[in-house]
Amino acid sequence: MRRETIKSAIQRQLIRSDFGRIRWNNFITLMFHKSIQLEQAEDLIDRWDWKVNRAMVGPRFTKGKNRNRRQVFFGCCGKDTSGNLHTHLNVKIPTDWIQERFEDCSRSSFRQLVDNGTVHFSKNDKGYFDGTDNQGTVNYTTKFGHLGTDERGAIDTSSIVISRNIEIVL
Repeated sequence: MRRETIKSAIQRQLIRSDFGRIRWNNFITLMFHKSIQLEQAEDLIDRWDWKVNRAMVGPRFTKGKNRNRRQVFFGCCGKDTSGNLHTHLNVKIPTDWIQERFEDCSRSSFRQLVDNGTVHFSKNDKGYFDGTDNQGTVNYTTKFGHLGTDERGAIDTSSIVISRNIEIVL
């Protein structure tokens, strides 16, 4: 089993810092309920993103003028104790989206792509994410169990999934 190294700890903190600056307003777990390859999961997540954005924004969601009307996400894929893949996503939806509609759309879109797939929305008592919640979900998503190290002791980035619509200013 690989361990955290100084190199991976520094890289993990940089990732947390970059993604912690985004004001996420949802924390979602996509449960595949089966063992699949990371590449296949990334494709399914990309298709799920497409379906949700199309349903929420409309058929012209890919147009540049609609860029800020789409969801963005960052997350990591991992396997549970049964070897089934799941993905934790920090998601930011536009303020004009209706949360309940987004949740329904997310669930139905994922079920269309993944037999028996489920989407779990993590709620907090306040009903909104503040700065503490925001950093907490980013830290959880990037913990060692979700974002491990490679044979060189660096972060293994193969499990990271990022929406095509995200902008990070470095």
